[in-house]
Amino acid sequence: MKFWVIGLGLAFLYAAHATHYDFEKCDPNKEFPKTWYTQIFATNSTMLSEYLDEMSMVAANITITKDGNFNVSSTLPTPYGCLKMDVAFTKGEDGRYTCYNEWGKGVVLDGKTDCKSYCVVTAVHTRDGVKSVFLTLYGIEKIPTRESKQVFANLFAKMGLEEKYLVQFPPEVACRE
Repeated sequence: MKFWVIGLGLAFLYAAHATHYDFEKCDPNKEFPKTWYTQIFATNSTMLSEYLDEMSMVAANITITKDGNFNVSSTLPTPYGCLKMDVAFTKGEDGRYTCYNEWGKGVVLDGKTDCKSYCVVTAVHTRDGVKSVFLTLYGIEKIPTRESKQVFANLFAKMGLEEKYLVQFPPEVACRE
């Protein structure tokens, strides 16, 4: 189950709603780093709450395609070893980026980034009719910066998430590619 929890958090780094899409200002060939680390994660999902203490930092690679879509590649820890996961996010007619996989449908609602050191992403995931909200801070380093923590804290406060559903990851990566 641990790999499912981490996968949900990772799956939402890679896109955002057009209205709040900071990533458009980034040049994917010059500025936007390829490898990102999960640093802090929060959710309103009571189902995931029991796994928060077991979650681990994961590295993910992003490839931005020429048409503006995103491909994400990561390796997640599972009870059976490391599992390679590739997810494609595509921009729909409504301007939102979505992914469909074995965990259901993911839609990224908001993305804040400085294009070089952090991304803070808000996403909603629907599985079996149940919607959960996720807020994740990603960085190119394993330790969050003061600026990135402040951006995360501002969004955390706006979303009304509870601190008991918040975890800051230790700087060890669970599975290396």
